Amino acid sequence: MRWTITTFFFLVFFALTLPAQSFFPEHEPAFELLAAKTEGKIKQIVTAQLDAQEGQELIVLERRGKYPAWTGALSVWTLQSGRLRKLGDMTLPEDLVYFSFFQSESKSSRHQGLSALLRTKDQIRLGQWTGKSWTFDGVYTHKLSELPNLRDASYARYYPLPVIEEKEGLVFFLPSATGMDVVSLSQSKVKILHSIPELLRTYSHSPLGVLAFEPQFVFRFSQWFPTLSVMQGKQGWQVFSTWMDEITHISFSKDLQSYTTKTHLLNILSEDQRNSGESFVNVNAVDLDGDGDMDFVSNRFTGSGTSFSAQTKLFFQEGEKKLKEKDISLRKDATSGAVVHDVEGDGDQDLIFASSQFSFAAIVRAITKKQIQIEFDFFRFDQKKGKYSFSSTDLSKKIDFSFSLKKFFVDGILPTLDGDFNGDGYMDVMYARTDKELSFLIQQPDQSEFFRSQPTEVYQVSLPGSYLLGDLNGDQKDEVILYGTSSKNNQEFSVLENKGSWK
Repeated sequence: MRWTITTFFFLVFFALTLPAQSFFPEHEPAFELLAAKTEGKIKQIVTAQLDAQEGQELIVLERRGKYPAWTGALSVWTLQSGRLRKLGDMTLPEDLVYFSFFQSESKSSRHQGLSALLRTKDQIRLGQWTGKSWTFDGVYTHKLSELPNLRDASYARYYPLPVIEEKEGLVFFLPSATGMDVVSLSQSKVKILHSIPELLRTYSHSPLGVLAFEPQFVFRFSQWFPTLSVMQGKQGWQVFSTWMDEITHISFSKDLQSYTTKTHLLNILSEDQRNSGESFVNVNAVDLDGDGDMDFVSNRFTGSGTSFSAQTKLFFQEGEKKLKEKDISLRKDATSGAVVHDVEGDGDQDLIFASSQFSFAAIVRAITKKQIQIEFDFFRFDQKKGKYSFSSTDLSKKIDFSFSLKKFFVDGILPTLDGDFNGDGYMDVMYARTDKELSFLIQQPDQSEFFRSQPTEVYQVSLPGSYLLGDLNGDQKDEVILYGTSSKNNQEFSVLENKGSWK
């Protein structure tokens, strides 16, 4: 059995929380399990806000029909009075590549409230949700960069579209196979501001997540595009796209009528590491120190078999100066990676390191006990000093995950800090040590140990493989949505409606 660098990356890098030993609370469960069947096979579920006064709705991407005559469809579901109800659906264009949703309150835009953007091979289609269906009032084709054909619309994917709101209307940054289109939408028309021929690398989905491939190869699979990081800089809007240890930086003028591009080469990989296929680099673009300039957090993982190494670096940008580099080495006896998260919701970007030992003994433990242990170290950003201190951790915990020898991955859910389960405005933790239960840790922002050592709630439920979080009933507390995408369990989804007091 072979441990690969891909396996390591997905075990360690995306782990975002604290450990705890399971216990079963004696009070009433915090959730009520609801289920709904779909007409087609579920490919993806996202949340969207249809009405600003209520909770979010679920938008389900479905594959309908039979091979080879598959079609794609979007169905809209709502949670009302303790039951799931379907509001409506639409059939997707055959040549759809990706879709997105956006909200606008701008008087200069005729698309107010929730709108949909469909990006086909060579078109933009804009639609409005009317309460029961989508109404599309325009198809725009001029000067768009082309996208490759997919087999059918059921291969399309949701894309979290970067949108900014200007006085003239909305501005979209639309990735293509060879670059990026910058498109403005006003009350009167759609205008292509720029077609930027920078190579923004595309990505492919795998069972474990997103893996990087060259553009000409990727579209044989279920393709995707890199995340575009957008921020308003001192001189205008800035767009960043990362690929391995390269960063494409596009700077726009304040009126968006001109732009310049440059590439930051972080030089993390040697020539041998680039060619061997045994190294993986992930770079996150985020303003770490709050100075208005985009900074970067890089993680390099290298290895095969039982030999692994990792390196985390922070790169700080100060205007036009050269990136300032800081190498972070926490533990010599383990391999680790860092993620960035605003844990307390105060605007400061905190660092969370996830570490695991990939020694021979650790592998034997994974095989014999079917467990893998991950340690988590939290480092808060010190606003007074304007930097991180790595001399000691603000919080350090360990958690044992059940390990599946069949999947060669954790048999549960790696921790997430994306949900607020008690409605206090602070992000809480959800994770699954096995595929049979969910554990929840409620944040205690006023305590030195800002997460309890034991979970606030443990809920017994069978996990189908995919999940997302969202406030579906408008009570400011997030629900948990569970669904599967394999042929055995992809025609039904479940919602854990949040009814807990969370004391």
